[in-house]
Amino acid sequence: MVERRYRNNLNGKILQLHRTLIAAEGAAKYNGIQTELVSVSENRSRVRKSDILTDAMNYVHQTEVEMRHMADEIENLNARVRSLEKLVNCEDCALLKQMVQMQLQQPSG
Repeated sequence: MVERRYRNNLNGKILQLHRTLIAAEGAAKYNGIQTELVSVSENRSRVRKSDILTDAMNYVHQTEVEMRHMADEIENLNARVRSLEKLVNCEDCALLKQMVQMQLQQPSG
């Protein structure tokens, strides 16, 4: 009885994980992000637990890679902001004033 309840609980959690992965893949496709999740199990009527766990590990790995790329991009943008702030806060802003003048003189369109 206890073993059956444990097994049912575990199976329920794996099924919930499978649904979450499918939802994550759907959201990624909606946002135009290429994913390879649920690729092994989508062609089967019965999904294997090992495929669900493999997809979950792939999702975590892919998310970690994306987070590293985003962190790098944030650092690059912060560096650009710092350099622009230095330019704006400079004592002799002749170059900045000249650039602004050039922008104002260009015809819009």
